Formats: sequence, structure tokens, C-alpha cells
Amino acid sequence: MSALKRRKSRIKHVVPIRTLEDSPKPLDRRLLTAYLQTAYRLLPLAVDLRINSPCPALDEWLEGHGANTLAVLTAWNPGSVLLPEAENQARNLRLERTLLAHSTALLPALGIGDAGDWPPEESFGAAGISLQQAAELAADFGQNAFVFAQKGELVLLYWLR
Repeated sequence: MSALKRRKSRIKHVVPIRTLEDSPKPLDRRLLTAYLQTAYRLLPLAVDLRINSPCPALDEWLEGHGANTLAVLTAWNPGSVLLPEAENQARNLRLERTLLAHSTALLPALGIGDAGDWPPEESFGAAGISLQQAAELAADFGQNAFVFAQKGELVLLYWLR
């Protein structure tokens, strides 16, 4: 199977999730709850994105940067398996280089769980990236999910199956 076909098969099922109640039953509820109860902080803007919530400050920023979308992506802890910090940083550096080629603006971000039982994960807010590109990159870096926002709409979590 070609690399392109393998990539497409990995992202064939991308499920938008707003709440725990509307998510597919086979998903790990504890893990999904952790994702839903995380602040996805866009550091330079001092703005927290929350799943299933609007973000007028993000909409304003996107408008000012000529973009309609923003994906929050990380390369840290693939598959929700803790890795050493140095390995996570090296992975995120590779992600950053990739995102620079796909986005119109890149913001450093941080995923901070409300429960405080998981270390914050360094991430990036990539403006102007498509949902398909975000799904492919999240899959390439072994992630379970990513956050995606379209101007004027609710912030959503997209789960890769």
C-alpha cells in the first residue's frame, strides 16, 4: 500500500466531538473527558480555546490575519503515552517546521488539563490550515485528536479513529 493510501486510511474516520454525550460509545470516556476538560491556550493572545464554545477573540485575530481556520496541534505524548520532555520537544520542533509550510500564521500554544493530573503539552495554533491537513498532521504525529476552529463557529475536538 502506498504512503498516501496508508495516510488516507488513518484519517478516514475523523469524528467531531462537542460533548461526552454526543461522542461515539467505543471511545475511552476517561481519556475523552480529559481532552474535553482542557484549556487550549494560545499564548501570545492570552486566549483559552474551550471545546464546544465560541471564541470571539480568536475570530477577531483570524480576521486580522486573513484566515478562517485555526488548528491546535501537538506532537507531544503520541497516543497519550508520556514521553521524556527532550523527546517531546524534538518531536514538536519537527511539527513546527511542517506547520510553517502549511499555515499562514503560527502561534505557540499550551494544552492545560483542568484536572492537573497530566503535564501541560506544548502545541501550536496553525492559522489557515484545512481540516484535512490538520487531520493528516495529527495522524502523522501519532495523536488521538486535535482542536479545530472555524471563524464564527464553536471550537471542536476532532478524534482520529
